[in-house]
Amino acid sequence: MLRCAVAILVLASALAAQKPGTDSKPTGAAAEVSVPAYGNSTCPLMSKPVKPENFVETSHGRVWVCCKNCLAKAKKDPEGTYAKAYPTAQKIGNKTDPISGKPVKEGVTAVYQGHEINLDDASHAKAVVANGDIYVTLLTKPEIKDVNNTKDPTNDKPVTDNHFVVVGTSLIRLSGAESVEAVKKDPAKALEKAQKSAKK
Repeated sequence: MLRCAVAILVLASALAAQKPGTDSKPTGAAAEVSVPAYGNSTCPLMSKPVKPENFVETSHGRVWVCCKNCLAKAKKDPEGTYAKAYPTAQKIGNKTDPISGKPVKEGVTAVYQGHEINLDDASHAKAVVANGDIYVTLLTKPEIKDVNNTKDPTNDKPVTDNHFVVVGTSLIRLSGAESVEAVKKDPAKALEKAQKSAKK
């Protein structure tokens, strides 16, 4: 009887000493939050690391450069600068058009920052380039699924081209780059809210 009482007392002491939140049950890790990007990291004019504020828009997406002098040169010849930044295009090899979901047609493509995306309709090229980071992410990482939300879950504003964040394996569209930090504060809540405004 005495041994039983001592054993109960030892067990109770051990449980009381255990810190809150340290039980043996595994806890679910917070979903990883990331923003995949496919831009050039080296200036095509000076071969130096680029700066995020120095870029020029082209018909195939942005090209970043290292300084204001290179930016001035790039603005005079954006397409030539693009050709230097991305001398060859990596073929993604997708079988369905990311806009229509239909089978692609041979020779119908869009090129975005060195990535060649197959299409079924040439008129989709502009929309694909406008959302190039989104489509390259979805086409090269099949585990990631587009929530296809119409409203930014952090501020309820309409989503805009090429602004997004990946939470775990879900791609959430945003109204601007500034929303990424808001998503990082509570990714689960952001995902749940995004799903409520998803296109049916």
